[in-house]
Amino acid sequence: MNIEHSIKVDAPSQLVWDVTKNVEEWPAWAPNITSLKKVDSTPLSAGSEVLIKQPMQSEAKWEVTSFDEGEGFSWKTSKPGLTMVATHTVSQMEGYTLNTLTLEASGYIISLFGFLLKPLFRKALSDENNGLKVYCEQLSEDNQ
Repeated sequence: MNIEHSIKVDAPSQLVWDVTKNVEEWPAWAPNITSLKKVDSTPLSAGSEVLIKQPMQSEAKWEVTSFDEGEGFSWKTSKPGLTMVATHTVSQMEGYTLNTLTLEASGYIISLFGFLLKPLFRKALSDENNGLKVYCEQLSEDNQ
């Protein structure tokens, strides 16, 4: 199952990227993140591990699998019967920043319950993107 959600953000792409890669601050603006903690104190990069707690879910360890400074990163988590890869991409467009979230989910859980989970995953991506938009636009406005 693949789901994608993009949103226009009226803020500089560098600002959106800085907010995106500062994952430990996500609970301040992402309604679908209860808590988030990096396992080590180094800057986010390929190989980084992050513990994420989301509403009505157990804590999950996500490992950054790719990291392109200023552009985006992907991370992956697995539980019995379910593997998820999430990608965060920041693109500078003319007059705005496009933030794209992508989720690839696979495993027997998806085979059995994907039709129930897809709307929930789609809402989570939308909620996260909308939270990012509001937060970055407010920061951009405050910095003018």
